[in-house]
Amino acid sequence: MTPDFESHSSDWCVRVTVRELLEVHLTVNAINQKVNPGHIVWLTKGENGKRLWIYRDRTILAWVTADGEATDPSFALPIPELFVEELIDFVDAGNGVDIFYNEVDDTIVARSDNGSYIAIDHPKNVKFETQDLPYLGNSQSDHSAPAVAMVSMSNLVQFAKFVLKYPSGVNWNEHHLMPFVALAIENDMLAWTMDWRRQKAARMTGAVPAATTGSITATFYPYHVAQAILTKDRDEDAKIFIDGENAEYAYFVGPDWGIRMLLDAEHLARWNHKVVRELKNVGIEVDNWKSRQIPSFMTFTLNDSDTCYVSLHELEDMTVTVRLTAVLSSDVPETLGVYGEINKLNDSLVGARVSMRDDEVRLVVEFPAEGITNMAVHVHTFTKALTKCKDIHTFLPLFAD
Repeated sequence: MTPDFESHSSDWCVRVTVRELLEVHLTVNAINQKVNPGHIVWLTKGENGKRLWIYRDRTILAWVTADGEATDPSFALPIPELFVEELIDFVDAGNGVDIFYNEVDDTIVARSDNGSYIAIDHPKNVKFETQDLPYLGNSQSDHSAPAVAMVSMSNLVQFAKFVLKYPSGVNWNEHHLMPFVALAIENDMLAWTMDWRRQKAARMTGAVPAATTGSITATFYPYHVAQAILTKDRDEDAKIFIDGENAEYAYFVGPDWGIRMLLDAEHLARWNHKVVRELKNVGIEVDNWKSRQIPSFMTFTLNDSDTCYVSLHELEDMTVTVRLTAVLSSDVPETLGVYGEINKLNDSLVGARVSMRDDEVRLVVEFPAEGITNMAVHVHTFTKALTKCKDIHTFLPLFAD
């Protein structure tokens, strides 16, 4: 029995051009080079009558815009990535394809100009979320010091090609994470550094002219961004935008496309999940964090009531230190008497230290990140010292004068 694709069709229909479809396909393929049948490309209406295709995969989101029509749907339509892949081979060269919905079969249907059809089941249990919106606000940023670089695509392609040149001879069994890029906007230049020293190669830096406003240096995992940039037309300009020091994202935006990349630190990406795992192995659960960025510090609880912190710190020589911290007392004045008592307490501690910082008295245990396999020892040292310091908030104020 021949299926009736046209029966019970939706009152909306999207007319997609070959070029538009190719732009979406190339962008999605650059970000996720192996098609995932569970991944979704969202199709919705943007501003000024524009059609908006949106694809998000973990830390990166990309979008493509095209001229919309009155028959476009007013909601966000989830199109399986696999269907986009199939449409490339389906559409006739030089023509377009109509996309609509069959309400009875619960399928998304594509109809070519020669009368051919393909259909796919409408995705289940998917939801267009805030994270799927291209531009996101950041409650941590005051938006007072954005950094912007206007750069030609030919120069931006230099950045992309630079990022994708991997040094030969790297043993990837030893190095599971490739370097992040440090991107700098300043003084009418767009500059970047790829640091391969962890992989026993060299640090490399490049720069191209750009019209800049403000200045900033930010780091992120650059490879999917670079691959997506290489799919774009080169006879145009692009804008790179980072909304201040506390920004969550870097934006790369062209006339009809955009990329949003989560900003993160390489040393956190290398070590954060390992630290969390080792703490869990000794019975400590770190608290959840709200940001999509990898946190530089996390909280956990000891003795059912003591709120403590674990943080990661990269030093100048690229080594990483893990720090366990507890705030012993707050609003403590800096006096000779207070420092004298802190010094006495430090003389009695082993593997831990007490110090003043910003009118707080803190207990700290530090060790190299490579030492997280001995987490039980470090936590024991920290817990023992915390017990020894438990009454400091009561007797320390006696030495405040």
